[in-house]
Amino acid sequence: MAEARPELIYVAGAQKGERSVMMANTVVAGRQAGVDILINDEFASRRHFQLETTYEGWMLTNLSANGTTINGKRYKGDKKIILGTGDVIGIGSKTEMLFVEPGHDPEKALQDYRKSHPEAAPKAQPPKPPPEPAVEQSQAQAGQVQVLPVQPPQAGTAKAQPQSKQSSHRTGVQAAVSPPSADGKQVGPSAPTDKDAAQKSPESQKKSKTRRYIIYGGIYAVMLVLIVIVLIMRPKAEESAGGRPVALKLQDFKKVFEEDLKPDRARNDDAARRVLEKARDRYDNLKGKPENAYLCVYYYREYKAYQAAGKRGLPESNDEQNFAIAKNYLVDQLFKRYENAWTYEERGLWTKAYDGFEDVLRYLPQHDENKDRDVVQILVENIFAHTKYINIRRGRRN
Repeated sequence: MAEARPELIYVAGAQKGERSVMMANTVVAGRQAGVDILINDEFASRRHFQLETTYEGWMLTNLSANGTTINGKRYKGDKKIILGTGDVIGIGSKTEMLFVEPGHDPEKALQDYRKSHPEAAPKAQPPKPPPEPAVEQSQAQAGQVQVLPVQPPQAGTAKAQPQSKQSSHRTGVQAAVSPPSADGKQVGPSAPTDKDAAQKSPESQKKSKTRRYIIYGGIYAVMLVLIVIVLIMRPKAEESAGGRPVALKLQDFKKVFEEDLKPDRARNDDAARRVLEKARDRYDNLKGKPENAYLCVYYYREYKAYQAAGKRGLPESNDEQNFAIAKNYLVDQLFKRYENAWTYEERGLWTKAYDGFEDVLRYLPQHDENKDRDVVQILVENIFAHTKYINIRRGRRN
């Protein structure tokens, strides 16, 4: 028997009606390609929240600076909440998901949700109106045509009247029919013939062509207006060449600080001891100033570069542990601020986005590229590219 798994039922938003069954014990939801649960909401974060199983139950961890709502209450930071069946998770602008624990009946949970949220219940479709009675083929061709009654021919006359009636319908003219003569032929000026219809047909065709030309001309004019608008709003040449800079991912930040500095320093025990003392001093005040975390990690990496000719390790086990703690703290602070700035940029909030990227740089004191080439080339240059892009967009709107 298959193991029962938790389920998310979308009850609001673009994916309403869809369901996601969590087959892994840890899943991440967001709008970034590659996550376990892809959310179709432009205001959701790329990695919005994480669900994982614990001994207490399934736990939600918020990963978004915008926060995650549970039953209407918003949680920010790295808040962790234990979920139960019936809890409603809200992210982005409209997306809401109903959580169902393993082993619980999803249909009953959905039914209970609809009882407490009547507005979410599916609306009954109105009954379809009965079909209209069929009309004659001639009426469908001529539009709404009122058919006048035709007097039956006298005895002994030929039945030539239906042909005249059909011709009247084809031309869409309400015609009164004269009674037939004694020899069975239609008399009087009101009797239409195929010849009369043929004479009126070119005029009708000309009017139809004129209407088509007017419609086509209107469509063409609208297209020209749209093209002009697109050309006016098209980005400037220098911006369109590069477009919006790419977004760095969490692994990009981790990779930068996992790499050792290039071992281009001669082995020097005195210099190694000095930078090690600097690293320890910065670690003792790790959260005091924004730059302390980066400098702590930098000095530890510099110490390892001095020791590259020998053993590539730190002298004491607590230094290795402190180095790892400082790296994790630095990456977390950088990526959290970077993701916030990226979100503001995506929404067109240029001032907040610019200030956000500047805040990231406060944690990255500018150094000579030769000293920390990876940080400069991967992180700093990307942030500078975003601030330049923001200035271009912000300048155009001022």
